[in-house]
Amino acid sequence: NGRRCTMTTTTTSIDMNTPLADTPAAEIPGIADQVARKAGEWKAVPLAEKIALLQDCLVKSIDLYDEWLRLGMIGRNVDVGLADSMQGWGKADVAICGPAMFGSYCNVLIQYLQHCDTNSSGKAPPPVRQRPIIDPGNADNQKCAVTVYPNGSWLEFTETVGMQGELILNSPEPQQYKYTESAVGGVAAILGAGNYDVPSDMLTELFLKGRVVIYKPNPVAQTTSPVLQQIFATLVERGYVAFVIGGAAVGSILVQQPQLDEVVLTGSVATLAKIEPLIPNKKKTSICAELGAVNPWIVVPGKHWNKARVDDHARALAWAKTVNNGFVCASPQVILLARDWEYRQEFLERVKYWLGEHGGSSPFYPGSEKTHSHFASLESAETIPAKAGPAFDNQQETIFIPNVSKDSPIARDVLRREAFCPVLAEAPLDISQEEDAAVFLQSAVNYAETHLFGSLTAGILMDDETAARPDIESIVANMKFGIVGINILPAFAYSMAQLVWGAFPGQSESGSGFL
Repeated sequence: NGRRCTMTTTTTSIDMNTPLADTPAAEIPGIADQVARKAGEWKAVPLAEKIALLQDCLVKSIDLYDEWLRLGMIGRNVDVGLADSMQGWGKADVAICGPAMFGSYCNVLIQYLQHCDTNSSGKAPPPVRQRPIIDPGNADNQKCAVTVYPNGSWLEFTETVGMQGELILNSPEPQQYKYTESAVGGVAAILGAGNYDVPSDMLTELFLKGRVVIYKPNPVAQTTSPVLQQIFATLVERGYVAFVIGGAAVGSILVQQPQLDEVVLTGSVATLAKIEPLIPNKKKTSICAELGAVNPWIVVPGKHWNKARVDDHARALAWAKTVNNGFVCASPQVILLARDWEYRQEFLERVKYWLGEHGGSSPFYPGSEKTHSHFASLESAETIPAKAGPAFDNQQETIFIPNVSKDSPIARDVLRREAFCPVLAEAPLDISQEEDAAVFLQSAVNYAETHLFGSLTAGILMDDETAARPDIESIVANMKFGIVGINILPAFAYSMAQLVWGAFPGQSESGSGFL
């Protein structure tokens, strides 16, 4: 409709090289008060102006890309002088988990908001396509799949050639809401993640839920906080965003503020157990928590497998395991395949080969060295060294644990404990490769849902013809996992604003709500 909003802003310069001091505890209630007083104003800001503010964040992130990389590498102990050579994987991890993902998420979110703003109904963009999901065993279990990514833009197509994102809905027809119905408003406190520093949770709260935000970066990722404060400087100056700095003590005080409508955190079950009792009014303040999982990767046997495809999928799985040194909530941990699959040994050998080809990532996450040593000490654990030699001090070589049974002494460690470091196990299933693909997949899903910790993500490797079968689609649609990736790392969904990220509803081990 031709509407356009432009703005000119001045921002306070932040010293990128001086560590930020912790926010005094006595100041936190006042900060919460100031931000809360802006909640109604932010909710009422015209959507065109919100889009301009988001575009301002995107432009700043592009301008600060190099500085974001530099500070991220410092925080992860990546030698800037070696970042284009032997420590290149460490630099790539910083880019993937920071500015690259931020830019992708912002672009998608801008397109979504622009559609809501220019569409007379104010509704979200319609799905690219939709199809019914038929449950052959239950006629009342009616679902539909809607394709929402890519949405036809050239940018999304070039970013994700051949990939698509779908939502599985518990109704035969999709129902779309107006932006004003989803942007409920209020006040959110976010306890940021330590394994990545892209604040997509802040973008969700601000621009999708319509809330003002108090953001506390995780101390592990705190070195990039000066960049984030510059990126969100306009929103900070207008009072819609505030940053507080510090560790657990600051976070504990923050979540006790009575103005909060939602507390958002990415962490562990132990973290949530400490936070939950501190919230003064649980009827008013909801918790949105992402707590990780032991993520399965299911290999479905079939006639389309050959040596080339085995190698391709093994290489992709090895990368998925080693990206960010395994400090990824969606990192694959347990391979589920048929014990008698004709390509089983070759697949595992190629996975180990490609794990060894990985150059190594920085072991920056505190405490991971103890967890890594524990898994390395388990019976039958194999250490796979990087063929090029260690790129980092105290580099954590990938641990591979084959042939794990649910009844073995190490089952509780492997199947019920999230490694959150480079550990990959194999749990062969006594289901013949001669069984129909649907029988195998359902059995593997049942095993994962019963024996593995959490419900965040699951990966499935199978050919396109099998994946398109109605009975296979029905099994996938009914899996109790928040995100399912077919022939792709499910973590990619985190960068797609049209999708959701979080545990399967009602399965609390991996948290609750969607980031």
